[in-house]
Amino acid sequence: MIALLLIACGDKDDGVVDAWLAANAPEMTRTSEVSVTAEFRCWRYADSDGSGVSIATLDGEQIAKIVHFSGDVGASEFNPEIRAYQAAWVDLANTGSHLQEGWAPGGRFVDPSADVKGRERLEDHIERVAGNPLFGKMEFEQVGGMDVQGDTFRFHWQMVGPGGKVWISGYDYGEVDEHGRVDLLVGCWE
Repeated sequence: MIALLLIACGDKDDGVVDAWLAANAPEMTRTSEVSVTAEFRCWRYADSDGSGVSIATLDGEQIAKIVHFSGDVGASEFNPEIRAYQAAWVDLANTGSHLQEGWAPGGRFVDPSADVKGRERLEDHIERVAGNPLFGKMEFEQVGGMDVQGDTFRFHWQMVGPGGKVWISGYDYGEVDEHGRVDLLVGCWE
């Protein structure tokens, strides 16, 4: 199955996405939509031939980037800066140093709970989430591997509570800067 994830920048209606799909991928049908914030929305589209995943970013009315991943999230190689970003959520005593290594100075983090720019604001957000009593009872787990294509990556994750219950899951779409540090991360909760 091909899944197409579109991350829309701006408050656009589905017409832009649907028009692009009609012209470029008419075999795809919508399988889900997630509102991340008023500015970012994620759509998933799929067909039945099993060949890969695409991610597109809408910039105004134009689709700015399309990336074809190899299929289901697998064990693609990825850089240590992305690992450092992930470690910032797990090794809370060293969040700041992990972000120093893995997060671009002006990097932007967007998910349904926050829209922050810069290392210090992201560190504050992570500390706020970690300070939530519910979070202290859960563990972050990456589900499967990570797909990387050029400066773009994605991975699935879940937060698991006591007894192995999955409380929330989702996927993150990210872009890295010229130094390999995360410059944009959009978290879509499922």
